Amino acid sequence: MKVLLVTGKLAETQVKEVAKKFKCKIYVTPVEVASLIKPKIILKNLTDQILKNVDIILVPGLIKGNLNVIQKILRIKIFKGTRDISDIPYVLENINSIKLSKDIPADILFKTELKDRALEELDKVNSRKYIRSKLKSSENFLIGDLPVGLDFPIRVVAEIVNAGDMKDIDIVKRAKYYIREGADIIDIGMDDKNPSRVKEIINLLRPLNIPLSIDTMEKENIKSAIKNGIDLILSFDYNLLMKFNDISIPSVIIPKKNSIPSDSSDRQKLMENNIKLALKRGFSTPIADLVLQPPMMGLVNSLITYKRYSEKHTTPILMGIGNSTELLDSDSTGINAVLSAIAMECNVNLIFTTEASGKTVGSVKELSTAVKMMFICGIKKSIPVNLGIDLLINKEKKIKRDELDKNIIENIKNVKARCKKVTKINDEGYFRIFIKEQIYCVHYYKNTPHFLIYGKNARKISDTIFSLNLIKDIDHALYLGRELQKAEQSLTYNRSYTQT
Repeated sequence: MKVLLVTGKLAETQVKEVAKKFKCKIYVTPVEVASLIKPKIILKNLTDQILKNVDIILVPGLIKGNLNVIQKILRIKIFKGTRDISDIPYVLENINSIKLSKDIPADILFKTELKDRALEELDKVNSRKYIRSKLKSSENFLIGDLPVGLDFPIRVVAEIVNAGDMKDIDIVKRAKYYIREGADIIDIGMDDKNPSRVKEIINLLRPLNIPLSIDTMEKENIKSAIKNGIDLILSFDYNLLMKFNDISIPSVIIPKKNSIPSDSSDRQKLMENNIKLALKRGFSTPIADLVLQPPMMGLVNSLITYKRYSEKHTTPILMGIGNSTELLDSDSTGINAVLSAIAMECNVNLIFTTEASGKTVGSVKELSTAVKMMFICGIKKSIPVNLGIDLLINKEKKIKRDELDKNIIENIKNVKARCKKVTKINDEGYFRIFIKEQIYCVHYYKNTPHFLIYGKNARKISDTIFSLNLIKDIDHALYLGRELQKAEQSLTYNRSYTQT
């Protein structure tokens, strides 16, 4: 299949390298910037010689206009390629399997395709047939109607902290927010003894049709929760275990309420003894929480305990990740991703978190995404990259930027001196914006670099352009302001920037 790549002058060198590698034909339009190429320019300049033996025409992903017109006249299939040159090879490698579009850039399509495949895998797990077959295994169980276990993604338990002190309207609002963010279980945090309030909150949240858990170590609160149909109980230590018998509700067991041993072996032994006691006293589904301690306070030792315990026992496991995100002044995204991967390796079934402070806002959504990523990795037996879903929020996997011609910087060394010579520019002038160690705004006059304004502040560059009378049209000014602000943000956060 012979492919013709259409591009602009500025990208000619890079596109030619790709064309040579994949044995494609190439047509470079008279237009400098690829995104400004219009269908009529393509029709006007593509000759029969250029189109000879061509099966598909790929135009830049950012091109505007109706490609159907070109296809109808030339009688050759035409599609949008990628928005960035570095993505063209992936399209050419998969040209026979990717479904291309005349409206949507190819890089968006193949990212969507990867995501769709990932979601298909997750949909299989949610099918009734799959759930029914996997619940036959002793390693899987139900919390309410929610299947939990090694054959399912790690489930996210989101705590409403100090729910007993909150107004009903705020409790419901918080619960609905957690559900939208991807929580699988809503946890009712209750520090003080208040069994009547426990009943009220359970009845308040039950219409949301999501499993509910109670987080308390008050005996009367637990009794009230059991009586009112709670789906999961957190948490029992030795003393609390001795006060209950025959609990059919899944219940989280901890090694000790206070002064948890830092030594991995001692902590594991305490956990094993408490699990044995729970089974002896009729707890049908005990869940082990080895207690994840904060960074610099025993984080590594607690992770070692989790790993060792999981290698020795098939008991369901819960890991409380909120300790690490709340007690570490760092963005939560990466912490949640890494701890989710560790949890997966430790056969953890439930992850417990909250969003009690500003720095942890978004943790529920981050964990919901992370556990899905790790589950798909488990299915594919792969590492968590190129899955179609990711947690790249502030950073990018690959930074993409247009290359700035070095000659422009070398030839325009004294910006102020050049600017003084400028008195009036007619409407033939336009700007190209690039990023390296700062923002470079190049003014072109009659398709030739006329002069350069550079710096790290979009506002100052905009003010300079205006003061020099380099821009007249209000639409152009608004566009340029948006682009410069995007460039500044890209520079600040080290992200991709391509002028659109």
